[in-house]
Amino acid sequence: MKKLYLLIALAVAAAAVNAAVFAYYPITVNITGVRPVVFDYGSNANQPDLGTGNNIAVTLGSNRTSVTIEIHPTYQYTYYHNITLVRNIDTGKAYYVAFRVTQPITGWPPGSVAKMIVYTSGGTKVIEVDLKQQYTTGWIGPLSAGDYYRIDFYIYYPEGYPLPNNTQVEVQLIYSPQNTEAPP
Repeated sequence: MKKLYLLIALAVAAAAVNAAVFAYYPITVNITGVRPVVFDYGSNANQPDLGTGNNIAVTLGSNRTSVTIEIHPTYQYTYYHNITLVRNIDTGKAYYVAFRVTQPITGWPPGSVAKMIVYTSGGTKVIEVDLKQQYTTGWIGPLSAGDYYRIDFYIYYPEGYPLPNNTQVEVQLIYSPQNTEAPP
């Protein structure tokens, strides 16, 4: 019987030695969504493009926070002017803007060029985004409340190669009220 009590006492002592203590402090996070920067149609969105039946197809997401663009370039140089806009609809705050090419164009011939060119609403070139490289641009701006950036596309495709068929590139628009840190 003494052995049983001794074993129970050792088991309780071992449990006390291996016991963990947990303390919990509350953190409350209140989340209220906003949509201060949106995409909009440029003046040439959904206008005729090269090739029979083709248009410069621009489709905005239901909340204007995404855009899908389809263009139909040819050999040599093709320039697409005023295709989409990045519009600051905030009434009192400016934002800095950057772009991240997350899925670059691959498989195009040497010497080919694909750029997204960003202009201010006044027509000043701000930045050229190389759509054949995976990277994040630096901050541009500030984009003032109520103002917009215009986006054009420039393609150079050399002769002697088959034209691209359903090539896709993915770019993220990044914006922030500050420009002191690089986007993660």
